[in-house]
Amino acid sequence: MEVGFRHGALCDSYEKQANKQGFTLEDKAELFDKIAFSYNMLRIHGFLTDKQADIVCKKIQKQLIKNLKPFEKNRQSEKAD
Repeated sequence: MEVGFRHGALCDSYEKQANKQGFTLEDKAELFDKIAFSYNMLRIHGFLTDKQADIVCKKIQKQLIKNLKPFEKNRQSEKAD
């Protein structure tokens, strides 16, 4: 399964995008909202070149995927408690 995220200023939050794909960022969702806001501010206001923006996007993408948790896992652990 391939997971993907859009990074634009008008895109849904990363958590919402993850949820649509069957995942959650749990306690990292707020952190990634701040990262997305910062990235977009820097990009929109010209502080990042296109190449720099691509590099940052790839790093964000890697960290997002690393921090994803599938919904199934969460439901199973809640049932066990």
